Amino acid sequence: MEVARAVADAINAEAGSRPDRALDRAAARGLILREEAKQQEGGHLSADEAARMLGISKTSVLERYKKGRILGWREPRQNAVRFPYWQFSVDGMLKGLPEILVILGHSTHIDDWGRIMFFLNSRESLRGERPLDALRQGRPREVERLAWSDVE
Repeated sequence: MEVARAVADAINAEAGSRPDRALDRAAARGLILREEAKQQEGGHLSADEAARMLGISKTSVLERYKKGRILGWREPRQNAVRFPYWQFSVDGMLKGLPEILVILGHSTHIDDWGRIMFFLNSRESLRGERPLDALRQGRPREVERLAWSDVE
């Protein structure tokens, strides 16, 4: 997180308040948001750890990731995929999450981080709650409707 903040600070110092550097400032904000998201709700797991949580092989976890059936992101420094811890439950995947991932998979404009942030950002349509909270409370239909509205 400290490295991300240092990089963001450097980008912002270079860009200043110049209008033509707004995209640079947005990229700096995005860098910090991603680093914060990586640490939310228990942090993240390796493919091996995710495989143990699901009771399947590492290869199967990576295949699910490639097919959009599990949330994760590529970590270039480690040349590995990392998986948010919060998507798992004692029974495997958080109930309702796989169905919502199928819906989000219909979009060509939502990438790995877009899908992760879908679950972590609060929404007015959920009375200020996050989709993750609604799923945990057993309200998958509300989250499904929200996912379809993001896809369309």
